[in-house]
Amino acid sequence: MTTIPIPSGPSNKEIIDLAYLALGVSDAMFGRTDDEYASAMTILRAMMGEYPFDQLGFDTYDDNVTERSGIDARWKTAVAYSLAERLSSTTVQKAMPSASMKTKADSYSRLCAFVNVAPTMRYADGTAGGSGRRGYRTYITDAS
Repeated sequence: MTTIPIPSGPSNKEIIDLAYLALGVSDAMFGRTDDEYASAMTILRAMMGEYPFDQLGFDTYDDNVTERSGIDARWKTAVAYSLAERLSSTTVQKAMPSASMKTKADSYSRLCAFVNVAPTMRYADGTAGGSGRRGYRTYITDAS
């Protein structure tokens, strides 16, 4: 029997609202318009197709703002603040506050460290270790 995964995590609306809050743009008076959500959703979907965000399992096919994003809740800050940085130059025309930039940098660094796969390099048998290695006349053995 095939099971269909149900998206979890914060909704797209929560991510967009946090992005606007990071910019210092409140919706307390009138709320967000459908156009604001639509433009932010377009930018969010484009951003989630780029590295490192493409490693989070975001559902890029759904345009509905109220749907769950599919990302883990712990990456909500990194995604929202990165979205805020993009919204600041395109939609809002307002610079991001320095406190928000610090939060974005910290959370983005943690995200990059999480999705990064450390490269491994295997040498062929009999490859010289070279000078600078202790006992440089030795050979690097196969990594397996």
